[in-house]
Amino acid sequence: MCSSDLFDFLLMLTSLRMERDRAEADKVRLEWQERIAHLLHRVTLASAHLTDAAPAFELTLAEVCRELHWQFGHAFVVAEDDPETLISADAWFPPESQRYQALIERTRAARIPRGIGLPGRAFANARIEWMQDVTQDPEYRRRPAFAGWGPVCGVAVPIIAHGTVVAVLEFYTENPPTQSPALMQFFETVARQVATVMERQLAFRREQEHLAQVTMSARLSSLGEMAAGVGHEINNPLAALLLSAQHLLEMAREGDLDAETFRDRKSTRLNSSHTVISYAVFCLKKK
Repeated sequence: MCSSDLFDFLLMLTSLRMERDRAEADKVRLEWQERIAHLLHRVTLASAHLTDAAPAFELTLAEVCRELHWQFGHAFVVAEDDPETLISADAWFPPESQRYQALIERTRAARIPRGIGLPGRAFANARIEWMQDVTQDPEYRRRPAFAGWGPVCGVAVPIIAHGTVVAVLEFYTENPPTQSPALMQFFETVARQVATVMERQLAFRREQEHLAQVTMSARLSSLGEMAAGVGHEINNPLAALLLSAQHLLEMAREGDLDAETFRDRKSTRLNSSHTVISYAVFCLKKK
């Protein structure tokens, strides 16, 4: 075989090898896209009717970790007593594991300020934050929990509802993958699904608060009407007592009032007034 034929043969082999590699890469990419599509479909269906963030967190953490083979997932929410701080939502994957107990305990007790550490940066910047090895981050306060793990890749995904970061999901793996646009887009889509659930939760809470205000207003209005009615019912027997007292006074002046007449008139009026007033007070207490 002459040198030119050998060169052509080697060129053909190289071309075939490149085509094979491209085909394998395309196959892997298509399989990945299909897995991601199925995962997003499961998350979307499962969270479609949820109005509480807690089950949405648990579902998303479990689905993502299982599908991507990431070892640990957790959800932070914004603290009610400090809008600049993240606290644990007590949602985990896996829910209970001795291997991750130290990390769970430190995370449960943690208060993450805006901008500090991986989840804090996602909170501050309102964008996905990726770190190839969180154990090398001096601002990552839970580093001791990863002792003996080796390199730990972490990603923090902000959940944005009505333009505000309301939660941050974090995922960790001991088998760091390559950060790719497809993977980042996947996390963004997952975040939108969880954000939809949190927006429904916020809307439900506002509706409940509004209903409570309307109910209280109605009760106060009803109570005011009842108070006016009670006042009217009390005024009537009091007026009768006054009139009766005036009449008895006139009889006494004219000398027509004896002890027995006084007792009968007094007893009748007082008993009648006591009955009316007692009933009015009973109705007021019922309200």
